[in-house]
Amino acid sequence: MLTNREISRMFGLCSELLILHGQDTLLAGFLTGASYRIRRILDDLPGMDKSGLSKFFPPQITKLIEELKNTETLEELEELIS
Repeated sequence: MLTNREISRMFGLCSELLILHGQDTLLAGFLTGASYRIRRILDDLPGMDKSGLSKFFPPQITKLIEELKNTETLEELEELIS
């Protein structure tokens, strides 16, 4: 199971790669903000349900956290890396 710190790192990396590749700068901004916020949250994100996550994050980020909880990876990040 992923930790908040690992999720934060994945979001930060994904954001940097999106900017580097000139793709979806809006999502990159959301990911940067989410990465910062995750580092400050004491609650265990993987243990939260969707409604709990939506209190902290917009729907785009909540969807990505749900993807991480289910697969432990982000399809977007894997595509950017390859």
